[in-house]
Amino acid sequence: LDLQALTRLQVYLWVYAGAWLVLTFFTLPMFVAWATPFSYRDVLREARTPMVTAFAAGTVLVVLPMIAERAKRLIGEHSNLGKSDEARTAIDVLVPTAYSFPSVGTLLGIGFILFAGWYVGSPLDVAQYPGFVLTGAVSAFGTMAVALPFMLDYFHLPSDLFQLYLLGSVMTARFATVLATMHALVISLLGASVMLGWMKKKGLLQVLAASVLAMGLFMWGLGTVLTRTLPYEYTGYESFVSMTPMEKQVEARVVKLPEPLPDSALSSPRLSVIEQRGTLRVGFPDNALPFAFRNRQGQVVGFDIDLLRELARKLGVRLELVKLEKSRAEAALDEGRIDIYAGALILTTERARNWTLSQPYLYEHVGLIVPDYRRSAFSTLKKIRDSEKLRIGVLSVLDKTLYRPIVQEYFGNAEIVPLESPRDYLTGKVKVDAMLYTAESGSAWTLIYPEFSVVVPQGLEYRVALSLVLPNRQAEFSTFINLWLDVEKTHGLTRKLEEYWIYGKTEAEEDE
Repeated sequence: LDLQALTRLQVYLWVYAGAWLVLTFFTLPMFVAWATPFSYRDVLREARTPMVTAFAAGTVLVVLPMIAERAKRLIGEHSNLGKSDEARTAIDVLVPTAYSFPSVGTLLGIGFILFAGWYVGSPLDVAQYPGFVLTGAVSAFGTMAVALPFMLDYFHLPSDLFQLYLLGSVMTARFATVLATMHALVISLLGASVMLGWMKKKGLLQVLAASVLAMGLFMWGLGTVLTRTLPYEYTGYESFVSMTPMEKQVEARVVKLPEPLPDSALSSPRLSVIEQRGTLRVGFPDNALPFAFRNRQGQVVGFDIDLLRELARKLGVRLELVKLEKSRAEAALDEGRIDIYAGALILTTERARNWTLSQPYLYEHVGLIVPDYRRSAFSTLKKIRDSEKLRIGVLSVLDKTLYRPIVQEYFGNAEIVPLESPRDYLTGKVKVDAMLYTAESGSAWTLIYPEFSVVVPQGLEYRVALSLVLPNRQAEFSTFINLWLDVEKTHGLTRKLEEYWIYGKTEAEEDE
């Protein structure tokens, strides 16, 4: 998590703190004070020691006997019935029962879902609130580790936000335990009062109304302040397109497509031509995230660009970058206009037959880009095959040579929908259920579109290799490039580039 994410987490923590104060020191004790003979001071006096103990221990379980003892003592102070078998039995049953059911502390934690919706810019609609209350109440019977991931999926929110909750729970967990302790004591006292005929229903309604009003005023005030100081702004796309080269030691500039080499230079060893010219010319396609693309500053950056920056550095030359469509790459290489074509070119049999390719510099796993909330529906091949009317998008450039055979072999009768770019699917321009893509490259796209996730279904074990396209009839140059790639892979350069460009990790994070 970066500093900005931690800053935004304070929204949840402030709201939690305010709600915790209202519930712990007003709503729950006032329920007892206004609906039973016990005073507000009585409740806080008896709850004080169990709450402190629960905070220190981090669990309500160890203070259950203490809660039962305090409740019995409080009833005994107001009537000799407190020592009767009926009252004693009521307390002995109500305390463990209150522990078994979701406490107010647990339900307060479910409120993280509301924060999660605000955090990603998709706040829950008013029409979703009944579902939120119902699913929250039911899922709260389990642990938060089960309840929150389920609810994140249910409301179509990124599952990664659960990690943010875990970070916040370091500070909220013990306060939730304190609230659960007060909850157990209050339930015990209210239950015993009902059995003893001491309950005043009018008082309960008054406390409920006052609590809703107090909570509403607090939330409104806090919301107004936070909206002005921390307005929502999704920064995933901005962060990605602001990435700068990891390798910066070589000058790189974008140039127009150069003129063809003269016949004498074409027949010369390409390595000699590069060294004499003082530049390494590299062609790249448009928007090949995260291998070759323009960042916010207008620089052409990416995995392949950094890889070839290192090659230029080793050769002692500058790097010239030429934007070029894949369909024009072979002719540009044969004419000597460029020396290498890069941009996440997947090695296929057809391409190996028509092009001169380097050895693979990176292997990627084939997977699916899916809406985050539908991850489980694509977790296994069996679930995918059992799905009806499934539409899977594939890049049209590799439709017949790679992706279509994979869909037909692994995904049963799924309909294949050609796409020109991952953005066609991610922006909703083309409606499909999932997109077949490489998992590693897909991870970079999900940095920009966090409402999507990459899934490698269980049973789908298919990898593809990425290669550089080289000039034909330049065997010496091809041998050199292959040996150079061997050296860089051995030295760990490709691993560092993968961590940085594909998984978004900085060098500092890699060292941790």
